[in-house]
Amino acid sequence: MDIYAKSLRYLKRKIRNENLTKEEWDIYAHENYLFSSLTLIDKKKVGSFEELKKKLLKEKEELFLYNNSLYNDIKRIQKTLDKNIENRGIDDFITRATSLKLDKLINEFYETIEEREYPEKSEMYEAYEMSYYMLKEMMITNKRFPMVEEWNKYANETGLLNSESIKYIARLEWHFLEIKLKRETNMKCYTKWKSEYEEETIKVIF
Repeated sequence: MDIYAKSLRYLKRKIRNENLTKEEWDIYAHENYLFSSLTLIDKKKVGSFEELKKKLLKEKEELFLYNNSLYNDIKRIQKTLDKNIENRGIDDFITRATSLKLDKLINEFYETIEEREYPEKSEMYEAYEMSYYMLKEMMITNKRFPMVEEWNKYANETGLLNSESIKYIARLEWHFLEIKLKRETNMKCYTKWKSEYEEETIKVIF
């Protein structure tokens, strides 16, 4: 990640959780080798640090609305894919075409993800990694994504992070975590479908 993108990412984090002043940001930026307020103001083409904060918060709100629209599109195409698999079979050309359309939307969704960063050996990082792994295992075992109450009960019994902690670190709502985990679980399947679909498309064209 370049310094500009990294600076914006860290600034967004800080203004989301505190009433940050221009001077406070400049001190933080200097200590962490990030762009100063003046540089960011110039690059974002705004007149002041307050305008910069408002613009970044607006972008955050627009991203939230975009993500929810994207989520609805993903769920709609997922239903179509499920019907195609049931009626046409997993190897049908239309089934695979629908799968690739879904794959494209999920890739768009992935580009919006920003997890909180922790040192790899920190207790929080290790707790999150274990909880994330077990959440995925539960989904695979039960063949569905767990409800919040279901996960929280399991997490309390096993000493894992609850849903709110996972959401906080992942910066994702529970339904977006479902998309992310399903994508990771089905990655090999998507790769196989894409390869076979492209081969069949070439045959049709030529």
